[in-house]
Amino acid sequence: MQSEKKTLQGTIFTGTGKGKYFMSQQGYKKQFEKALGFIPFKGTLNIKVNPNDTKDFLKNKEPILIKGFKSLENDFGGLKCYKIKIKNIKAAIIIPDRTHYDKETLELISKENIRKSLGLNDKDIIDLE
Repeated sequence: MQSEKKTLQGTIFTGTGKGKYFMSQQGYKKQFEKALGFIPFKGTLNIKVNPNDTKDFLKNKEPILIKGFKSLENDFGGLKCYKIKIKNIKAAIIIPDRTHYDKETLELISKENIRKSLGLNDKDIIDLE
């Protein structure tokens, strides 16, 4: 039997910029604060990963469900969150029900700008714990 993967490695890349819009929505911010203990920085850190490694990494982790909601101008879909750490920073993987990204892309949120806090650039490799 294969053991649970303790870390997941990914390569940073610049996303579409839509994470900023979604992370600023009150309906998400309230749920993230309650479920994760923080209000996320307005944006996501995007990484490319091996989908099989992601599956192994998340295999025994319980997802935290964030419900979709409606605002005056939009319908916002739900998503699954998984608590992680990047170095000493508390963060979460978010997997939206609706996304433009493929299974090789993960979006990460944290209360801080992970990219700036850790001095990261596109093509840098990081380990999620």
